[in-house]
Amino acid sequence: MLQNLEGAAWDKCNDVYLKMKGDFTSGSGLVKSDLEHDHKMYGRGKNNWGSLHKLEVHGKGHKDAVYGLKAGEAYTFICSGRAQRTCIDYWLVYETTINISTGEQIDIATENPAEYLPGNGSR
Repeated sequence: MLQNLEGAAWDKCNDVYLKMKGDFTSGSGLVKSDLEHDHKMYGRGKNNWGSLHKLEVHGKGHKDAVYGLKAGEAYTFICSGRAQRTCIDYWLVYETTINISTGEQIDIATENPAEYLPGNGSR
């Protein structure tokens, strides 16, 4: 994600709402019903590409978005707007056993092997 900071000073332009539908489990210390409802997902990418990776779940704090997906199942991933100038280039869904660098202000496209870039389809 990229934070477009040209807006109002109070708008950090760093978040969206996220939820998932389908036959999955939670892998992040949350319960499935938490992941099935809109929660703010936020990150950092000030004047450079960064990453969205934390869900803000009221009463449960900030958690990484980790889903236990099952092979052969269909899922509905729903991202809806909040901050008007949050720019998202692509979503990367990966197995947690793969060593990927993520986190605030980490450009996952330049900090990880090219095989994980959109369109490569190698994994």
